[in-house]
Amino acid sequence: MGCLNSLKFLQQDHCCIFIRPKAFIGRICMENFKLTICLFLLFTLFSSSQCSKNTIRDEKVDFDFLIPYTVSPLKDTIRLGEELTIATVFSDTVYDIKSGKWYHLPDFDWKPLLFFSKLVAPDKPLGNQSSAGNQFEYINILGRFTNVDNIGANMKYVYENGQYKLIVKIKTKGAGVYCIEFVNDFSPRRIQLPTSFTTNNTPGVNRRPVIGFMRNYVNNGQNNYQLLKQNCLIEESNIDSISVWQYKNRIYTFVVK
Repeated sequence: MGCLNSLKFLQQDHCCIFIRPKAFIGRICMENFKLTICLFLLFTLFSSSQCSKNTIRDEKVDFDFLIPYTVSPLKDTIRLGEELTIATVFSDTVYDIKSGKWYHLPDFDWKPLLFFSKLVAPDKPLGNQSSAGNQFEYINILGRFTNVDNIGANMKYVYENGQYKLIVKIKTKGAGVYCIEFVNDFSPRRIQLPTSFTTNNTPGVNRRPVIGFMRNYVNNGQNNYQLLKQNCLIEESNIDSISVWQYKNRIYTFVVK
């Protein structure tokens, strides 16, 4: 009888031994499951945060600054050897055509550049005309030419008292029909401007102010545009409005006899 009681006790005890580990393992699995869910949720939130950061879109905002120039004497025909004076003076608070507002750009490197062409084929566009940088002599007065070749001439303004200034002269060496294109030695949308020029108030968008198309304005639009059209192929109906504006306002055309 004592042996039977001992056997029952052992059987009961063995049952306890086998039952208790199963319950314990179950609790561990439940805890691990809860931990896994928490980790999954944290990972999902982190991934969403990273995705949001990675989907921020850059948006370039164009500024088309208006820079005045004068070419004198203002006439369509000059004598061989006669000088033309090219000049500008403008404030370091410059006008943006697109927004109609003024922006402060002190001591800024505008990289002014002149392209010279000799118009030899009325049936060809400007890009297929002859380069003519070697048809002129270059004279510095205020500011200077910094580099000259057959295509054109780089220039440098003087910056003083909150103004940009330039006075240079060119002297013709050969007869013909010529044009001078007033440009800048950088491509559109390549020059970054101060971030304060725009506001980033659109979620997911990073607005970056850049110089779009420079509006170099020669003689208030009196630049002998009809003379350019007579000696060069310009199809106004097949080009965009900015290109039309540039043809009419930033190119000065003249005859040398």
